[in-house]
Amino acid sequence: MGGVLGELGKKLAERWVALLVLPGALYLAVAVVARTLGNAHPFDPAVLTAQVNRWAEAPAAKSTGGQMVVRAAVLVGAAAVGVVAQALGSLVEQVHLP
Repeated sequence: MGGVLGELGKKLAERWVALLVLPGALYLAVAVVARTLGNAHPFDPAVLTAQVNRWAEAPAAKSTGGQMVVRAAVLVGAAAVGVVAQALGSLVEQVHLP
């Protein structure tokens, strides 16, 4: 019985990552880049590179605990954005398709 539950859990985790976290991570990354670059420099990779370097030099980014918190926040944020995107997609589908 433990093997069946373990396999079921593995399949569930794979589907969770494929359907929610990966698209949510993409949306989240685009939103962070858009917020970082802003309207002044929308296509300037130097501004983005400089900001990423500042984030990497932060004291929280150098500690193991800070890195774990950031990774957990990104994972939870990506899952939340994926759920919201999926819900909005379903809503749009129901409204526009009879």
